[in-house]
Amino acid sequence: MDELYQKVAAGSHSEVELRARIGAIKKRVREARAGTAEERTVALTVASAMPTEARAEMLGFYLSDELPDIRARALNLAVELKGEGLRVLRAACLIPHADVAVPALALITRGVDKTSTGRIMRLLSSGNPKIRAAAARFLGHAGGPAVIPRLTRLLADPYREVSYAAEVGIERLRGERTKRPPMNWWDAPELEDEQPEEDEEENEVVELDTADLPPPPPIDGLGDLGGLGSLAALAPPKPAGATQRPRRPAPRHQRTAAPSPAPQPLTRRPPLDWEPEDAALLPTPLPTEAYALAKLLSLVSASDRASLLGPLSADSEARAAIDRLARSQAIPERTAAALAIGGLKMGARLPLLTRMFRDADPRVRSAAAAAMAPLAGASALAQLSRLFSDSSPAVRRAAALALAKAASRIDHVGFAQNALSRLDADPDDGVAEARETARQILGG
Repeated sequence: MDELYQKVAAGSHSEVELRARIGAIKKRVREARAGTAEERTVALTVASAMPTEARAEMLGFYLSDELPDIRARALNLAVELKGEGLRVLRAACLIPHADVAVPALALITRGVDKTSTGRIMRLLSSGNPKIRAAAARFLGHAGGPAVIPRLTRLLADPYREVSYAAEVGIERLRGERTKRPPMNWWDAPELEDEQPEEDEEENEVVELDTADLPPPPPIDGLGDLGGLGSLAALAPPKPAGATQRPRRPAPRHQRTAAPSPAPQPLTRRPPLDWEPEDAALLPTPLPTEAYALAKLLSLVSASDRASLLGPLSADSEARAAIDRLARSQAIPERTAAALAIGGLKMGARLPLLTRMFRDADPRVRSAAAAAMAPLAGASALAQLSRLFSDSSPAVRRAAALALAKAASRIDHVGFAQNALSRLDADPDDGVAEARETARQILGG
């Protein structure tokens, strides 16, 4: 028996010999679990030479081995079995080691193995956040409406990867995102990146559906939000015979009998950074608490924000403070959260910025758009371009400049130039100024 076992390990056996003694070989492989690391490694080699059904049975014994290398090899051998390895993958999902459970969950998610939904539900309460996140991603594709309450509980998970996976999963179950169709997991393409650092929207220019967005409230000076307002009044008189661009009618409550002055030519470049309408002075001394520091970001000028971002970047409480601001009912505080995310280049909070694009107040939406400039990757450029259909000119202006800066940073100039052409017919003078400034940034 020992001689045959060594021959199988060396690959010099015959199939006839192996099948004739398969029961004894299986027993020897099971017993090797209590042996040394070398003996367990040899046992895996022997298991890999067995017929498919016996191999799958033996691999399951080594998925929970104390050594990561042996666990990984057992999982890889199961993957090589393709369809016959599915039951091994299902068992691997329940292993308390993230290095086994997480890749196994990713594989059955690729195949949308709906028969595993019940056992995977239990993993939402795992003590390992990576396993919880992987389970939430799986349930987003394979679960049904009954899963939504369980995922909703994870929205308050202290780990961002988990809460983001739960949020995306809920959106899939509600039909707001596309689910993967069931297919053979070994033939299915890999999962797209669903980490919070990157949004998964496709890189294409589409119109933003604003039907479910509440109209912005009438606020005096709203047209000058973000410091990108119309500068026509500062321009010299319009030359005679110049072509005039049609002006958007004023809101009904602002209309008077007097005729509106003709629009003036564009002569000034708008500021490149988001500015409040009336910038406040920095307090002296500066607050020492992260929350109080971050709150000031939406109240001071862009040049003064650097004095706040420095202390915030070194404060261990900054992330918690920014998340607290983002949940606030106060518009300046939500605006400050957006500016903090951009100023501190918090890539992990990128999905939070994109959710702010749907905020009811245009000040928050414009700040969120501006904050995308140092963070947006290729997939986020399309989301910025959708803001070109926003009802607020301030948001469209901020989105144009942020798109140009982000596209220049990641060398997607062509995409940005095509997207900016959608603003050629925009009737707002400030938007036209921002559009031309954006083209200058792109070098066109």
